[in-house]
Amino acid sequence: KKTKQGQNEAIIDRGRKELDGHRLKRLRESQEGYAEQKYDINSGLKDRLSAHAKVATVDECTSLPVSLHEKRSYTAHDLMKEDSAVSADPTTATVSDVCDYSIWIDRVFNKDVLAFPHIIVKVFTPNDVAVCLAFARRYDNLNISVASGAHSSYSFVDGAVLTIDTSLMNVVTYDTSLKECHAGTGALIRDVDNVCVSNGRLVPLGTNGDTGIAGLTLSGGNGWFSKKYGATVDSLVAIDVVLPDGTFCENIRDDDSSDSTTTTAQQRDILWACRGSGGHFGIVTKFYYSTHPLPNNNQYLTGTVVPMCPTSTMKKETISRWWSLIDSTSNDTLSYLVVPSGAPVIPILWLHLGPDAVQGKAALDTVSDLKGVTNVGGLFNAANSWKIEGHLDLQEKIAEHQKHGFIYQTLIFLNDVTEGVVSCVVDSIGKAPPNTTIIMCPVQGKYVENDVSCQRSSLSTRSCKLWALVESRWDPLGPDGNQFGRLKCKKWCCQFVSDINANCSSAVIKTTHAFSDLDDPNAAVGNNFLVDLTKGDVAKRLRAIKDLVDPTNILCHNKKLSIAK
Repeated sequence: KKTKQGQNEAIIDRGRKELDGHRLKRLRESQEGYAEQKYDINSGLKDRLSAHAKVATVDECTSLPVSLHEKRSYTAHDLMKEDSAVSADPTTATVSDVCDYSIWIDRVFNKDVLAFPHIIVKVFTPNDVAVCLAFARRYDNLNISVASGAHSSYSFVDGAVLTIDTSLMNVVTYDTSLKECHAGTGALIRDVDNVCVSNGRLVPLGTNGDTGIAGLTLSGGNGWFSKKYGATVDSLVAIDVVLPDGTFCENIRDDDSSDSTTTTAQQRDILWACRGSGGHFGIVTKFYYSTHPLPNNNQYLTGTVVPMCPTSTMKKETISRWWSLIDSTSNDTLSYLVVPSGAPVIPILWLHLGPDAVQGKAALDTVSDLKGVTNVGGLFNAANSWKIEGHLDLQEKIAEHQKHGFIYQTLIFLNDVTEGVVSCVVDSIGKAPPNTTIIMCPVQGKYVENDVSCQRSSLSTRSCKLWALVESRWDPLGPDGNQFGRLKCKKWCCQFVSDINANCSSAVIKTTHAFSDLDDPNAAVGNNFLVDLTKGDVAKRLRAIKDLVDPTNILCHNKKLSIAK
């Protein structure tokens, strides 16, 4: 036991040294670049910000962050309680040496894309955002990135970047007369849920309560309630936004009754672009959502069915059977299917929002949507649990299984789940590294039916039927280390993408590694995952808006949309 423990400690120590060495090199490069720029931080930035805004610079970073993967965010006080050692420049740094900068950059969901921008500003007001933009325009090489929920690989970026951290702009209110939810751009889904549920309402957001609302909304928004109520942008009635030139536009709406002017038309164009095509057109500081009643007075039927499938044939039959069931259900029923590597199971989550949901498991005998859901394949069900849950519990159902970590992610848009797709999924997962999952998320109902012609929103990828989200995780402190562990995950993901495109071209709409790989060619101009470039009018209009509001492309760090020339 002592020998094995010693070996494990040696592996961990080697992995930590490799990871810290990689990060330390990038930190030093960013610090050197910062010193060369000679920024006027005090009079040019700090003195112009509100009293509640905060600034941290890369030259203040004396130690590398400690990743507490179980925590969404943390402070130096949390580190003291955890009694964690700080990975640092090979000195004797202690927990007390951890600066704000180290803590702020480490709140990224995917620790693989942790980065070292020159400057981070935690803004508190729209004017703080305008001050940051004005400061960036003074320096030719300084660009802007935005961190809200920090799930994006471009939340924080190495080098000459000013990161606008909006996490302090998280106030959420409910307007009882308009039945609208007004949410600051730094709010998380659970912040919106808490306010809305207390008023008997909901906004159709994502599936994880700890996701930021900003990136999710700007990219369209898909989650538990999209099938019943539509994409998140279908409920987005207005925005407050700071344009790249610093202009603040408040409460931009489609139904503005003011006189039609060029400015008003431009603002409405910006609202249209922000409904589904990312944040290249301005920095949204507040979202105004229409809300919907909680189904069944906040009583939902949820089910977890886990068929035991020890063979590839059983897995394929189970996936095909599941798809045939979910593809014919009403908008009251949704399901997600998970294909994990190295496990003989196919976990399936079910959600039913119809009036019979209050019956609990008995609804399986009365609701046509639910007939057969407990018998989709395999030898037997390793789990078959059903219960009535409320909205807040539902929104944490997946989050508790998706912790922070080192992740290579791929997203595939499918217009059908054919026999070829199923075979490719099962055959590929059999060769995947440990801790890899393919999550199959149907895109149906109101999400695909609303605004197909892109009149109200620029969300042009509604034509697909399913998203296949791939997550391949590695442990940088494991036997493979960080570099080789990441390489194995990336190599497998890229091969999977290549195989499914080669063998199932008629079913695949597009694929991307945009969540993970900063250098991936699939995220380059004209090949992003938000804009369907076959819809030429949409792409042309987006380019025109971009050229008008951000001609210098200062908002270039937004991987969700690359339409700039």
